[in-house]
Amino acid sequence: MIYTVTLNTAIDRLIQIYGKLQRKHNNKTKLTTYDIGGKATHVSVALSMLGIDSIATGFIGGKAGRMMAEMMEEKGVQCEFIHQAGSETRESIILIDETNQGSFMITQPGFTILEDSLKRLKTYLDSQLKDEDIVVFAGSPPSGFHLSDYVDLLSIVKSKGAKLVVDSSGEYLREAIHVKPYLIKPNEFEFQEYVNKKLTSINDFKEALMEVKGKCDYWVVSLGKRGSISIDAEGNCIYAAAPKVQEVNETGAGDFFVGGLVAKIYEKASIEEMLRFASAVGTSKAKQCDTSSIDVGDLDRLQSLVKIERID
Repeated sequence: MIYTVTLNTAIDRLIQIYGKLQRKHNNKTKLTTYDIGGKATHVSVALSMLGIDSIATGFIGGKAGRMMAEMMEEKGVQCEFIHQAGSETRESIILIDETNQGSFMITQPGFTILEDSLKRLKTYLDSQLKDEDIVVFAGSPPSGFHLSDYVDLLSIVKSKGAKLVVDSSGEYLREAIHVKPYLIKPNEFEFQEYVNKKLTSINDFKEALMEVKGKCDYWVVSLGKRGSISIDAEGNCIYAAAPKVQEVNETGAGDFFVGGLVAKIYEKASIEEMLRFASAVGTSKAKQCDTSSIDVGDLDRLQSLVKIERID
C-alpha cells in the first residue's frame, strides 16, 4: 500500500480575476471556488486519478479539514487523517488572472500539533506499515513542530522496511537525510539552500548532486519549466527536459510530479520511466485551472515530448 502524510494540510480558495492582476487597481473576480490543498494530499489525488490506491493521513481540523477530506474521498482517495479538536485546517488563497503566466499564492501558517495528536499518528504508522509499503512525506510541518518528532515519524517508516519518499525543505530536509530515504525530491531552490550554493546550469546541478549521492537511493530535483535532474547512489545522472506548454495554474504541479514518481516506484519502473512519466503528470497539472486535477488522456502525448539525457 502507498501512504501519504501531510503534516500541515490546507484547503485552497481559488479566485479567478478578469484581465491582469494589478496593484492599486480594482481587480474584479469572475469566479471563486474551493479545492484540495497541496503537498502529500495531491500525491494521493494524482495516484487515484492514475488508478492506484493510496491512503492519505496527517492532521486536519475543523470545517475546512472535513471539507478537504470529503473532496479527496470524492476523488477516490481513502482518508485516515488525525482530526485535532479545536483546530482549523489552514486556507491558501490562489489568485489566477487571465495572462496565463502562473498564479499568485498566499498561505496561512497552520495550527499547532498537540502531543496527543502526534502520538496518535505515530501509533497509526507503527501499526499499519509493513515491508514494501511506500510512504510519502511531502511539505514541511507547521511552526512549532519539533525536529525530533519529524525524525521519529520518518524513523518509524524506515523501521518497518517501507520505502520512504520525502519532499521537504530547510531543516526538515537536512534531518530527513540522516534517515536515508529511498527518494528525496527538493525543488531547485530547496536544493540550492541545502547545498548552500548558487546553481544555474544543468551542469551546476549535476556537480552538486555528485557531491551528495549516496545519501539516499535517488535524488530528484525539479527545475520548474526546465524539467528535472536525478542521480542514484552509484552516480548515474539523468536530465529530463519538460514539455513546453502554456501554464494556467502551476500550483500543485510539483506535488503531482511526485505523484508520477511514486506511481512508477509502485510499478518498479526504471528511473528513466519515472522521470518521463512524472514530467508528463506535473506538466498536465500546470495546464489546469484548478489545483487538484490532470488530463489523464493527454499523458501519453506529453510523455512523448519529454527528452531524456544521460549526463554521467
